[in-house]
Parts: sequence; C-alpha cells; structure tokens
Amino acid sequence: MSKAAINKSKFNGFNAEQHFAVASGIDKAWENAALVESRGDSDGDPNIASIKRFAATIQLDGEPATAYITVKETIEHGHRIYSLELFVMEVKIPAVGGGTLSGGEDKRTTPRRSPLAVSSDSHLS
Repeated sequence: MSKAAINKSKFNGFNAEQHFAVASGIDKAWENAALVESRGDSDGDPNIASIKRFAATIQLDGEPATAYITVKETIEHGHRIYSLELFVMEVKIPAVGGGTLSGGEDKRTTPRRSPLAVSSDSHLS
C-alpha cells in the first residue's frame, strides 16, 4: 500500500482505517468503477502504455465518497492496480465525455452507479 495514497486519503478527510477498509475490498470497488481518465505516462516512460483512473461511488461509514483507483498498464506486465485514493463526494458530476464539473480542487469525475456500502471496521459489502 502506497504511503502517498494513504496520505492523499487522509488529506481528503479520511483515516488510515477507512483507506484500508476500501483497499481490502478493492475487488468490489473495481466491479463498480467507471473509467474517468486515460493518458500516457507524464514522465514519458516508454514501458508504460497508459495510466488509467477509475472512480467508484461508495458509502464509507454511512457517508458518500468516491474511491479513485489508478491502474498502470505496462508493456511487460499489462494492467496492474497502482493506487487507491478516497475523496469526499460533495457533488455528482458525469463521467468523461460530457457535462459540467463541480467547483473545488478535485476536477475529476464520479461514476453514475449505485454506491457500495463500506464500514471502516469491516470489508466492502
């Protein structure tokens, strides 16, 4: 688990236990995730075919949140989950390709799917 990803979740108002609760059930979040961004490597690494960001709407301890899952596609190993970050979900905005974005610093989009219920003292349900 990336310390940087945990710190991003903490910066966004979550604690390490909540981050680990979502991470331990990442397969459930993955099933409910929508692609929100696909791009090349910002450092131009020729071994990295793409970086993809997915978002899953979840309920974390009874509150709505968004779990962002970053997947790195390498030439040698294919797609691998690279990181997980949690964000408070204040306003729903459409997936890539249309609509308007909400205010605030996080300009990424959230999926239009039913939220998963998550408790920091249990796994994803």
